[in-house]
Amino acid sequence: MRGMGKTVLLLSFRDRLREAGWLCPSIAEFDAAHRGLAGVWADLSEELNRISPSRPPRPRRRWRVEKVDVKTTAAIGLTGPRASAEAAGSLRTGQDDLRHRLLELAGWLGPAGLRAAFLFDEAQDASLQDLGLLAEVGHEAGKERWPLLLVFAGLTPLHDKLVRARTYASRFTPVEVDALSDTEARAALEVPAQEAGVAWERRAVSAALDFARGVPYHLQMIGLHAWERRDAERITEEAVAAAATGARADIEKAMYRPLWNKASDAEQRYLLAMAQAERARSGIAVADVLRRLGKSHADASTLRTRLIRKGLIHPTRHSYLDFSYPGFDRFVAAQRSTR
Repeated sequence: MRGMGKTVLLLSFRDRLREAGWLCPSIAEFDAAHRGLAGVWADLSEELNRISPSRPPRPRRRWRVEKVDVKTTAAIGLTGPRASAEAAGSLRTGQDDLRHRLLELAGWLGPAGLRAAFLFDEAQDASLQDLGLLAEVGHEAGKERWPLLLVFAGLTPLHDKLVRARTYASRFTPVEVDALSDTEARAALEVPAQEAGVAWERRAVSAALDFARGVPYHLQMIGLHAWERRDAERITEEAVAAAATGARADIEKAMYRPLWNKASDAEQRYLLAMAQAERARSGIAVADVLRRLGKSHADASTLRTRLIRKGLIHPTRHSYLDFSYPGFDRFVAAQRSTR
């Protein structure tokens, strides 16, 4: 999914599923640094236990031996030979155990007369191993016609990452959520305001649309700050102009600055070169980025790969790239003066 409205869509989808009688726990979110599928699933299964009208099967754990040290002793005493042994080690559940538990749950739904849906946000931050396991469970559910729905929401690199995790994921159909049209964005600003008895001036709406450029999150921020600066029952062009500074600061703090800080110094220089390069219909030519960096393809390939894995950029076609977050290129370009 592109754009920043995917979470809102997930929330709406979740509510509709619940209204239709599906078991649908809260939206789970991956965290590239700390939160893998094991942690996500622990929360989901606990909530599923609370909301299910019948108890899901209790997980039968499959343990994996991490390390075992064995010490043996033997001696011959007055009463005869004597031997003893000590074993010390650790057991932990592994990926195979999690796979078993997910498949067991999926197979239980139909006979129990239930349907379940699990919604995952920021799925581009999941590891290849975790995505592969979920893709495998979804694939198996489709073959066996189990009433299980898995929904992944993420940025553009997500589909390619799913395919790398499991090749048959190429058959999973991605649904792209692009920038809002001017008509859609205008309605998003004007309709809620009208319901509250407040009107947008024509020039004020145009200024807000220019600021947001169709990105839902940007539209939310400029709308919020303009609302706080409204003049009685009107939102004026002056209010939007004053709101732009605060809205931009919130967007940079909440979205762009953390993304920028994810990149190393060398990766930031690559991003700067991308932001300064000419943009074609297919995106940004890798050759132009290399020319600006003064590097060969071999020298910069590791940087490009790391940025793709971090979800900051993605390939659009052979030898072309683009930024994965809407508007991030403009933020990156502005960093040139701060380096």
